[in-house]
Amino acid sequence: MFTPETGVPDRNRIKAVDYISEEGVLAITFMDSGIMHYFHVPIAVYMSMMVSVSKDMFFVKNVKNKYRYRFLKYQE
Repeated sequence: MFTPETGVPDRNRIKAVDYISEEGVLAITFMDSGIMHYFHVPIAVYMSMMVSVSKDMFFVKNVKNKYRYRFLKYQE
């Protein structure tokens, strides 16, 4: 969910973040939906995300709607 005033996440949705360097794939596991792979993401984006104060806010500002992605699996 997003707060209406800011449009940023109001809770931690990201469970894990990984990077497949050979393919430039940013793999994000979300708490409530599953795993998404974002393609052709520079390693600098991954590194910045890992040191960011809020991975959720970083995701919204720097990854979401900026890279081609694929939904891999739903977590129950």
